Amino acid sequence: FIAILIPSLILRFAFLTDQVLPAYFDSAEHYRLIHLLTESYQTGNLSYGLTSLYYHLGFHSLIALISYFFQVEIIDLMLVIGPILLTFLPFSCYFILKRESDSTPAAFLACLLAGFGFHMPAHVLNWGKYPALVGMLAMLVVFNLAYLLYRNDVFKNRRSIFILLTVATPASVFIHSRTLVIYGLL
Repeated sequence: FIAILIPSLILRFAFLTDQVLPAYFDSAEHYRLIHLLTESYQTGNLSYGLTSLYYHLGFHSLIALISYFFQVEIIDLMLVIGPILLTFLPFSCYFILKRESDSTPAAFLACLLAGFGFHMPAHVLNWGKYPALVGMLAMLVVFNLAYLLYRNDVFKNRRSIFILLTVATPASVFIHSRTLVIYGLL
């Protein structure tokens, strides 16, 4: 896992060598919302700019929490969060692939091929796409939990998986509400 993860991260960070700020409006809006949330953590008051409902405030809350807790600049955090998300995204299918193929090497190879075939460099350069990436990762976690619940021959403790699924589903919708559309289609 580490042997695949490290080169993948290095290749994804190569896109950021000359990047300072992306030239997209969404990116500035995401930065503004994260900054407002970080200020609200510090002051204890919810900012006026956050009073309206926003369709993926969960992403902004998560990034603001990481920035506040680890004392990392928002811009620096946003520069690296995209490549990290893109690196971990293909591995979210590992459990289903492992179970269905009954082969660890086949599951790793499929994740590796998916990781290198799923470059999405525009998502690295456009911070406006990061909420969608986090939403996709959360949605895949929900799919994996639903799969484990469906395959009761694998895990006998279905109650704990059901509890995790009932927590993960609303959390993924909070991260990005478009996941609700996908769940509705399923």
